[in-house]
Amino acid sequence: MARHARGVCLVGVALVVAAAATVVESRQAPTLPEIMRQKLEHSQRLLEGLVLENFDMIERNANDLRILSDLSSWNVLRTPEYLRLSSTFRDTADRLSRSALNTNLDAATLAYVELTLQCVECHKHVRGVRQARGLADRPWPDLAQLVPEHVKSPDSARR
Repeated sequence: MARHARGVCLVGVALVVAAAATVVESRQAPTLPEIMRQKLEHSQRLLEGLVLENFDMIERNANDLRILSDLSSWNVLRTPEYLRLSSTFRDTADRLSRSALNTNLDAATLAYVELTLQCVECHKHVRGVRQARGLADRPWPDLAQLVPEHVKSPDSARR
């Protein structure tokens, strides 16, 4: 009996160690391309949630976007404008989440549109800063490569 209990205990310890390793591994900061892919996927799921009036889906993906924006690898610039744009993005993601919790589809839709505009504005800002700093020719994540094939429009293949 003692031998069996010791075996169960060792299996339990092994499971705890394996779980801890998984948590540590999952806490590694994702790379910028990984963040951009996740951001795109959450944005697509937000739109899906809006058209289906699935408030749980809206809230979950808005929260996930908010969490992504807090990661250190999100912060690619330290300009005042970039910091303002990131802060505004977080505030809008929070508002989108609250709108979903309140089952307010119109407010959630408006927040989604604003969030999308903020993404475009921020990407324009980053490209402009990179150009001004002479970094435009250096490798940068090609966001077109991050879009899954089944999502790409026929027009995107021609670019």
